[in-house]
Amino acid sequence: MAELQDLAGTDIDSFPGHTLSPLTLPDLALAERQSANQYIQRMEEAVSLFSPEVAEVYRVRAADNVKNTFTIGYPNFDSWAKSSAGLFFLAWLSFRKTEPKMTFGQATEICSKMGWSNRSAILSMAGYNFPKPVAAPVQNNPQAGQSPIDSASQPQSDAATPTIK
Repeated sequence: MAELQDLAGTDIDSFPGHTLSPLTLPDLALAERQSANQYIQRMEEAVSLFSPEVAEVYRVRAADNVKNTFTIGYPNFDSWAKSSAGLFFLAWLSFRKTEPKMTFGQATEICSKMGWSNRSAILSMAGYNFPKPVAAPVQNNPQAGQSPIDSASQPQSDAATPTIK
């Protein structure tokens, strides 16, 4: 359990009475399909406002996007995974490992109560890695006209950006 807690970067008790379990490849395949389906649904709602000819152009483009970019590690999937819809779906997949009868609605309610501070636990179960922030080095000899505080406050890396393992 300690390894899971370290992986998630949060206290497992953040989900009282429920357990986050690591996602399997079939779970991630379901998540990819769900993200693509939601994208297609949004596209269909949007193109209903256009003429049939223009709508067809957008449908073809959407089909190409789904074939090529709604896979783990691609920006479209990653954006979905970090959205509320994605987080709730990933949490549901994780919770149902130990609670097979849990519904998507129940998982959504649990996640809604937990707040956004624990979203990294859910994303960790999906294989996202959140590097621990690294303190900026203190410069003893700042460049002319630049204070040590100014140089230390400059962004050092994309440490807050999750990556897929």
